[in-house]
Amino acid sequence: FLYTTAPPAACAAAALEAVRVRQEAPVWWERLWRNVACWREGLAAMGCEIVPSTGPIVPIRVGPVEETMALADALLKNGVYAPGIRPPPVPAGSSRVRTSVTALHAEEDLDLALQAFRAVCEERWNTSTTSSGSLRPRSSPSRGRPPGHGELVEP
Repeated sequence: FLYTTAPPAACAAAALEAVRVRQEAPVWWERLWRNVACWREGLAAMGCEIVPSTGPIVPIRVGPVEETMALADALLKNGVYAPGIRPPPVPAGSSRVRTSVTALHAEEDLDLALQAFRAVCEERWNTSTTSSGSLRPRSSPSRGRPPGHGELVEP
């Protein structure tokens, strides 16, 4: 027995509008990919292991769950929302933080986020890569969660 349903009309309308914008306003598409390239280059220059992806979601492999969540917490404390992704959605030992780039990010936004990554890495993480290429902490994270962890934070 196979059961299927159609997407809601609002979802279909949103998809059609996205296609229309893509066709009629290519400047947004171009800006998106320019921003993605800038973001990837900045992270790579810091020694981050970028998980291969083909879209504007740019995952950064950290490795162990504890280290990943400590990085996500420290980034949030520094104004960057990069949620930690841990098993089961990803294999054990390959936890990562997930960043997303949009066409609406200004170059200054990306620069500020890269500065926050750099500050966190300098404070808590060794930005040089290990043999696996992942980030490793200088010492085991012992700090508690920042205030508001797990809550929505206004930009």
